[in-house]
Formats: sequence, structure tokens, C-alpha cells
Amino acid sequence: ALMRGLEFRYDTTLDGFEAEILTDEKLLDLIISSLIRNAIAITDNGYISFGYMKKNEYIEFYVADTGKGFLYIDIESEYKRLKPGSSLQGVNVNACISDCNALVKALGGRMWIKSDPWEGSLCQFTIPYIKDL
Repeated sequence: ALMRGLEFRYDTTLDGFEAEILTDEKLLDLIISSLIRNAIAITDNGYISFGYMKKNEYIEFYVADTGKGFLYIDIESEYKRLKPGSSLQGVNVNACISDCNALVKALGGRMWIKSDPWEGSLCQFTIPYIKDL
């Protein structure tokens, strides 16, 4: 993000111990890094923001950007594509979102997106907050 002149913001509301949960660390890392890379790819100026907070029995994560936004996106199917121009800078946005959605579901969570064309996007997902078995 910094190499592209974008500001990178983050907000983590849990301290180290509270943020330690039982989950598949590799899948969670893949989801977060994919969403951040996707946000960087579709953002020409402004910022990328990442954060998480505990909400009841879940941790809710978000990745926000001031990028191009989407006219339409279907997070349930990699076969449905965005409107023309959605493959930005070599990144197929819909495939990334669809893949992340499948991984979030595998971790027991859900994912949703709010987006305004040319105003930016907010991708949020939850996973269960499990401290121990």
C-alpha cells in the first residue's frame, strides 16, 4: 500500500491475550491478506483500512478502501462476474471475494460487502470467538 502511495490504517480493539483464539491460522491469514491485496489493487488513492473487534461470540474483521467500488458483486459464486472492468490490474475481484467467502464459511463465519461505485468498499466477515476447547 505504501509503495502505491496509499495510507494503511488499522484498528485492533483486543489486546494480545484477547486476540488469541482457536482457529485455522493459515486460512485466516489467507483471507485477510487476500482481501487487503484486493483492496490495494482496486484503490488508486486514499487509504486501505483493516481491523477487528469482538462482537458477542464472534470476532468481526473488516477491510475497507477508498477504491473504485463495485456496481454488482455476488460473493456466493465464482461463476458470476462483476460488470465489465471488474478485473482490475490483473486481479479478478469477484473470484477473490468468492474464494474468501468459502474460506470464511469453512471457519464457521459469514461474509458481506458494502460498496459504492467510485466511493470505496467495506468487506466484513466474522469467525467464531473460541478461546479454548
